[in-house]
Amino acid sequence: MPDFVAATVDANLLIESRKAGAVGTDEVVAKAKAAVDWCAHASTYTTRHGGKAGRYPLIPHDAVTVDRTLAALAVSFEQRPH
Repeated sequence: MPDFVAATVDANLLIESRKAGAVGTDEVVAKAKAAVDWCAHASTYTTRHGGKAGRYPLIPHDAVTVDRTLAALAVSFEQRPH
């Protein structure tokens, strides 16, 4: 389950925030892969029916600062299919 769900003008975001040192662990990588796969399937359906694509940003805790917007974080840390 993601930490946050948010909608932007062009996407539905399933947002995960993790301690920076944990981002590359096997557990987090496996969860990210599952979330990316889910977003791909959901996007296929929603875009076919006039909705927005789903995206999964995995954001290290130390990247969240007062000068960064959600949109910038989502673009910088979006996980994509491998």
